[in-house]
Amino acid sequence: MHIAMSEAVNPLLPAGGLLAIIYAIALIAIWLLLMWLIIYSAVRAALSSHRKAMAADVELARRAADQRGA
Repeated sequence: MHIAMSEAVNPLLPAGGLLAIIYAIALIAIWLLLMWLIIYSAVRAALSSHRKAMAADVELARRAADQRGA
């Protein structure tokens, strides 16, 4: 009895197992990309807010120094 290569069954992967693995990997990749995007956006917003606060702090310090010097 001869079994064609397309009919051969891998005992480690049940029928459709490869598709399930590919699907799981795709879902994990999408989840990782979404988590990266969320974290990146949060860090970027925090840094932007921090820069604005530091710039306001520097401006306040300059005004205070100008008033003392005047």
